[in-house]
Amino acid sequence: DNRVIMISGANRGIGHAIADTLYDAGYSLSLGARSPDTLADLTGSWAPERVLIGHYSAEQQETHHQWVAKTVARFGRLDGLINNAGIMEDVSVEDDNDAALDRMWAVNVKAPLSMTRTALPHLRRSGAGRIINVASLAGKAVYGSGIGYSMTKFAAVALSPATRHAGWDDGVRCTALCPGYV
Repeated sequence: DNRVIMISGANRGIGHAIADTLYDAGYSLSLGARSPDTLADLTGSWAPERVLIGHYSAEQQETHHQWVAKTVARFGRLDGLINNAGIMEDVSVEDDNDAALDRMWAVNVKAPLSMTRTALPHLRRSGAGRIINVASLAGKAVYGSGIGYSMTKFAAVALSPATRHAGWDDGVRCTALCPGYV
């Protein structure tokens, strides 16, 4: 029924698999990647009227606003957002590597929050908007000494119930997806 879903980090891994599955199920997709040309292999045989490729850089908030605006302008609606883009860097309790930790906070937490804030008005208008935050099992338990990644994924999991509360009265629902190693 012409539903439109945005997927960040759709160029590989889980995002690629989600995009492929949703396209085959009949959804129109707006796919975001830091390097949009990396999406050509995925979308090459797809109907151009059902796909939009956008520039999305998690660390550049202006790309979030531009991508959402471009999606709504193209399709006239937005029904779902999948916050999939993420990074993992090795930061333990004893590491003094704030630069890596800051990058993970920017990509794994602040970017999904920004995308949610930007997309939420459009998802409310849908009446049945959906948000999926792709977190990790590391967002439920700490494995090894890689605390930096787990900290950001715990925060990504926490974003989901907060988003549900924010959009509930307007039919917006949010789920945290916590896959294991990929």
